[in-house]
Amino acid sequence: MIRARWLSTFLLVVVAAAVTRADGPEFDPPLPDVVAVRLAPNWDIQSFLQRLDKLIPGVTVMDAIESRKIYLLDLPPGADEDAVDVLLDDNFSQDPNNPDPNLPLLWGNRSYLTQAAESRTGSVYVSFTAPTAPQIFRQQYANDMLGLDLAHNTSTGSGVTVAVIDTGVDAVHPELVGRVLPGFNFLHGTVDTSDVGDGMDNDADGQIDEAVGHGTFMAGLIALTAPDANILPIVALDSDGNGGDFVIAQAMFYAIDHGVEVINMSLGTTYESQAIEDAIEEADSLGIFVVGAAGNQGQDDPNHEEIPATDNDAFGVAAVNDADVRAPFSNISDELDLSAPGTSVQLDANTFDPERSILGPVPGGGYAWWEGTSASTAFVSGTVALIRAQHPEWWYSPCDGDPEPGESIPSRITRCLRDVLTDPSNVVDISAQNPAGGLGAGRLSTSAAVAAGPPAPTPGDLNNDGAVALADLAIMLADYGQVHSPADLNGNGRVELSDLALLLSNFGT
Repeated sequence: MIRARWLSTFLLVVVAAAVTRADGPEFDPPLPDVVAVRLAPNWDIQSFLQRLDKLIPGVTVMDAIESRKIYLLDLPPGADEDAVDVLLDDNFSQDPNNPDPNLPLLWGNRSYLTQAAESRTGSVYVSFTAPTAPQIFRQQYANDMLGLDLAHNTSTGSGVTVAVIDTGVDAVHPELVGRVLPGFNFLHGTVDTSDVGDGMDNDADGQIDEAVGHGTFMAGLIALTAPDANILPIVALDSDGNGGDFVIAQAMFYAIDHGVEVINMSLGTTYESQAIEDAIEEADSLGIFVVGAAGNQGQDDPNHEEIPATDNDAFGVAAVNDADVRAPFSNISDELDLSAPGTSVQLDANTFDPERSILGPVPGGGYAWWEGTSASTAFVSGTVALIRAQHPEWWYSPCDGDPEPGESIPSRITRCLRDVLTDPSNVVDISAQNPAGGLGAGRLSTSAAVAAGPPAPTPGDLNNDGAVALADLAIMLADYGQVHSPADLNGNGRVELSDLALLLSNFGT
């Protein structure tokens, strides 16, 4: 009942947004009568609701991230706006620098819509059926631009897991079979993460299930880039590509708790959701790299915000074409970090230029042409997986000098990854083609970024000294049972017997 109420509220605002801005909203709308809060450590939800009832009677819990004490609250229809403002304007929230045990919250804010980059603008894929589709998929222009074949001589992403927060993933597609881990569907509260539609035009934009295949497509591009990485599918967008910031945060914390190294977010919101901000900050502290799409509204404002892409602790990706010119749909921002291929060239209604277009897998075993900053984001996420596989030792020894007081070694990992990806010697300079800027440090070169590091070590060589030996066994035993550890060699989210068996099978090599 709680989830059904949440979905009905969510769909109402999605429909309203589509009706008022059919070409895609410039700013994401709030969900009506819904707020999110994070409780202070010394408070529980029942005590808070009892206190809140004196201000706003009848508030109930719609959903929760219990492990973080984050709650989605359903306000009674017509709740007094002045009272809601009191709840949200820090009157209930503690100052982190001077905590007051009498104040129940760390923060409170309204909940907002979040969308796949392509859903905002109504972009849909075009199916491509030909016996040569698998070959074209592996030889598409992005493969050559990024230097994927060369990069794979050094790393294939083995042992690294990339969370794909999206519409779901077709786990039995030939390009993905054997690479997809069990995940979770936060829209329906089940383990069914298949990428399927519901046959409804949920957002009243005249298109039915236009985002079906979005998650599968992005997972396919990640697999193309990092062929031995694992994919953790997490459903947080509906089949029209829409979600709420709270459910996106749920998905992010789920990914964190399941030991991923990379979180691919080919989606965004124009609202700075505190729940998403908290998830990004926690991920960063654990060395988990969050990659976000710049968005497809063609925004020219260098100060435009698209979360997570423009968040300081996440990595934002814009799109360029095959000539390294900004894609006409790609947002720009001074807060973005890098660009990557993201365009396709359509010749007529059903035909694309195979040498200048992006092909990816779609549900049912097929392939399709698509474009968008979502695709650019997936290429970067795959590249990060390759680099992480090269450096298991970064978890145990600082990658860029000794940590600052109170700083953990893992928290340096994202900084080192950012440095590798954006180092001038590792990117393609595209400033001449794009004098307006706003596209980050340049265009991604997967081959150069990977070439900056050593060959990925044999699975089990955790200290990356060239041999699987007693020191590595000692590291694994010390990390046994841990969620966050390179000793999770098979990338299934925990260091366990299967990882020990793999290490022992390579012992002495």
